[in-house]
Amino acid sequence: MPKKIVFDENGLPTGGNISSLEVLNKLKADMPTAAYIRQAGLLPAVLPISPATLWRWVRNGTFPQPHRLSNKVTAWLIADVRAWIESKRVAATAAP
Repeated sequence: MPKKIVFDENGLPTGGNISSLEVLNKLKADMPTAAYIRQAGLLPAVLPISPATLWRWVRNGTFPQPHRLSNKVTAWLIADVRAWIESKRVAATAAP
């Protein structure tokens, strides 16, 4: 049975089910940082959230803004997504 991933109000994995480091590792280390990742590549493989939650986070400034590559193609820089995940991990470890 796959791990159930639960996120807290800060978008961090909770409950000991999965760590943000595991999520970060899902963005393969061998992928170039200048590469783009589209929504289908992010959800649910990297971020086990709904598309509605992803776009709500983007609107609220909680998640990085995507780049419009063409009229029908929107994607995120992998470096931006990695930095966001790392910032969540650092914030979680710094919290009392």
